[in-house]
Amino acid sequence: RMVVKPVVVLLGSTMLCAIGVDAEAFRLKSISKRFTAKSFVGIRKVGARGRRYLNPTTGATPEHLWPLGTRRCSLRARAAATATGSLSGVEEEQFNLGDGFRMQVLSSKGQTTETKGPPLVFIHGSFHSAWCFAENWMPFFSARGFDTYAISLRSTKQSPDPLEKDTGAPNVEQHVVDFLRFLRLKHLNTPETRPVIIAHSFGGIVAMKALDGNPGIARGLALLCSVPPSGNGPMSKRFLDERGTEVVWDIFRGFVFGTAASDPQLCKRFFFSEGMSDSLVAEYMRRFEENKKPFFDLSSVVRRLPILTATGEGEAPWLKQGTSNGVTLPSRLVVGAQDDFIVDATGVRETARYLGVDPVFVDGAHDVMLDVNQEATAERILDWIRET
Repeated sequence: RMVVKPVVVLLGSTMLCAIGVDAEAFRLKSISKRFTAKSFVGIRKVGARGRRYLNPTTGATPEHLWPLGTRRCSLRARAAATATGSLSGVEEEQFNLGDGFRMQVLSSKGQTTETKGPPLVFIHGSFHSAWCFAENWMPFFSARGFDTYAISLRSTKQSPDPLEKDTGAPNVEQHVVDFLRFLRLKHLNTPETRPVIIAHSFGGIVAMKALDGNPGIARGLALLCSVPPSGNGPMSKRFLDERGTEVVWDIFRGFVFGTAASDPQLCKRFFFSEGMSDSLVAEYMRRFEENKKPFFDLSSVVRRLPILTATGEGEAPWLKQGTSNGVTLPSRLVVGAQDDFIVDATGVRETARYLGVDPVFVDGAHDVMLDVNQEATAERILDWIRET
């Protein structure tokens, strides 16, 4: 006999939850292989050129910095294969981050002769990769003088993980180490080159963990429709209480079974506003199909949620520590979407409280960088950057 109680499942972009089957009775066999708890312990390899790579778990400083070994190509030639063909001027690089892993990095140089703003680094969420920022926002910000970079996290199709077959999906710490390595390799780690980090959905967890103990790495931090510091558990329970089992089941099957990448109606409901054209939803859905497989270890996220190190008021510990230690804290912006089907307003307010700011809500749905109101949201972020 199965014991009926909610099963909360934490997935990248967000919640989820609960089809009412006990985890011991139903082990989610279809995804159990993806969510292994194995970690990257003590991995140390010697590259083809005899360079010693970083330990991917500790991020220890290597004896020698690995060669960049980047491969670069212009995305102008690949525009026909993209959803909208709007990637003109965006370049692709493959950064060798050690252990045989190459991270895809899209970049676009600031195109104005005016005073350049700080570099911008984008981090995506589940079902996505770097392309989602190259569609609209990288051209938008580069046209206004900002050097922009968007990374594809480890285990996405664009940044395949050579270790995943043996170790399982990467843990949160691995994503953080990868991100910090990228900043160092790209020389975005000096007082003059500190970037503004703009993270969406699950990318918000990566950004929050990266700044935990290292608040000085960023000039600014903008979290957009982010998974809140407490993860998806409390939010999932709210969804179950307020929306009912049918909605929760849709979210569950959409993320766990990847249906959001094959069902146009569900895809639109999850990520986009009603005004989004069906043809564009279909194009983006095909891109989501590439990365519907989770690119993180579920158990590592639950064990290391940002809220676990927060103050009693639910704030990031570095907000006060940084001030007392003389560290220049990053400016912060938390954005929620009025019609977000995945992250609710309570979750957005929790994230804002964690960063010590008031939340900003914009028109649109979860994918604020692709939705019909993406330009208005980009303008709001631009105003914030200029203010800081």
